[in-house]
Amino acid sequence: GMTCCWRIEGETLKVEWIKSMTRTQYEQGAREETLTLELPNPPRQRTDDTLHVHFLPGDQVRLAWSDAHTSPLREELSEFYARDKEAKTR
Repeated sequence: GMTCCWRIEGETLKVEWIKSMTRTQYEQGAREETLTLELPNPPRQRTDDTLHVHFLPGDQVRLAWSDAHTSPLREELSEFYARDKEAKTR
């Protein structure tokens, strides 16, 4: 997803998200879970205006700043996204 026009500053950033689940998991009794992590604010150049937030398996989060809409972590995380896409097409 995407959001716009926030002032983001400080040495640490707090990321909160709601963990999704399948219908089967819900029917088996799982309930919505909100997770929170505090992470170091990644290095940022003066022209960087886009914070990229990647949610990974194991409740991991990766952050990176850039001056473009494409993430600087795109290549580094490409293997993960390829596996995720492949799993969804099965």
